[in-house]
Amino acid sequence: MPLLFNSFDFPALSRMTGIWTNSTHDPDAGDDVTLAQLVVLPPDQDPVVESDFMCSHLPFHVGGFHGVFPDGQGWMVVLQKAPASASLVQMAASDPHWALVDSIQRALRFNYGAKALDFADLTPDFLVRYCIGAGADADVIADWTVTELLWGLLAECCNVSLAEVAAGYQEGCAFPDRDHECQGNVFRDVFAMWTTRALSGHEPDLDEVYGDVDDSEFERWTRKKLKKIKRGELVRMAVADGWDWSDVADVPKELLMRLMVDGQTRPPGTP
Repeated sequence: MPLLFNSFDFPALSRMTGIWTNSTHDPDAGDDVTLAQLVVLPPDQDPVVESDFMCSHLPFHVGGFHGVFPDGQGWMVVLQKAPASASLVQMAASDPHWALVDSIQRALRFNYGAKALDFADLTPDFLVRYCIGAGADADVIADWTVTELLWGLLAECCNVSLAEVAAGYQEGCAFPDRDHECQGNVFRDVFAMWTTRALSGHEPDLDEVYGDVDDSEFERWTRKKLKKIKRGELVRMAVADGWDWSDVADVPKELLMRLMVDGQTRPPGTP
């Protein structure tokens, strides 16, 4: 599993819905520190809109990705990079990550309902060791900037191995054997391909995630089954099983399916 997915405690069936990079980031300073921060949004906020707005107030951010939990609540993971001297010298702080943490806290003032939860501080040395350990060519990785190391972690979230990213780095093409509109940069190539859903991984069935649960008396609602049913019928099924009509009447089908499979263990009408 990609490092960034493993760094945070995402509930089963959470999904990434978008990814971005910041092309106007500062160059490496030589004493850079990094921070990956998970921010959970209030219910009903759009992670696409909120991640774009929040990152416009983060001077050190280099990229990130956003998504939704199984219940539809949005979240984002923001990657930042700054020289340690920005905290230790300019602000006389004791923590080299102070400037990165402070920028997140300042940005959150524009969205009081959002909460910064888990974080991961990934040193450049660790990032190099991780990329090499994941199969990337050490000679290629040696030329990567800290920002590119972080972008490599983002590419890994798109179901592309770091070995493949490193292999296509010099030529600027991540998929030399596939027919695609090459972006001329291996990282942009991966992200552009991911947006077309051509890199989508296996979508787990709820039965696979909760397969060890003893549920011999009744079957589960699964996404595979619900996709075959029209939205109106899904609403009637949910109401018949105890959901309040006002909670599901106007819910889009995609979200309704997620709500129905999340924690549900009874078929419609089962008391």
